[in-house]
Amino acid sequence: ADLVLIGAGVLPSTQPLHAVQDFLQPKGVIRVDEFMQSSDPNIWAAGDIVEFPMATYNNELVTIGHWGLAMYMGKIAALNIMGKQEPAKTVPFFWTMQYGKSIRFAGLCNGCDSTLVESDETGFLQLYTKDDLVMGVCTLGRDPIAAHFRNLVLKGEKLKLEDAAEKLKAVLPKS
Repeated sequence: ADLVLIGAGVLPSTQPLHAVQDFLQPKGVIRVDEFMQSSDPNIWAAGDIVEFPMATYNNELVTIGHWGLAMYMGKIAALNIMGKQEPAKTVPFFWTMQYGKSIRFAGLCNGCDSTLVESDETGFLQLYTKDDLVMGVCTLGRDPIAAHFRNLVLKGEKLKLEDAAEKLKAVLPKS
């Protein structure tokens, strides 16, 4: 490669590209397609510096700063540079451990209404919905649910709010 651009941090580090007319989006990011290719056929980009179509969410254009997703997008970009024609197909998945408790999130929640389905002393299950469809799931103490939701979305399944609690909680161990 003649140029490798690394974007790290909270704001996209795309200053060298500000001089290229109509290349950057207003947020300072590079718009790419599902193959991580920009409007210039010789430039691919990945990570925090891109806005890309989230195939699993009706090609909604998103910018997501997460190291795991950045690594995946870098792999997709590399495969496409080599001519493999591999589109990015992913569901955002984030997790953290705080005070010995696992919090997990899967999906997108832009423009969603939130519905608390379950909460007790062991944790919670929070669903993010849009037009009565579950778009995202946040859990505390219910680890398998977020991963299960992610897998359903990757398979193309649409989960209605009225069916969500039963279908998602089915992966929890029986007590």
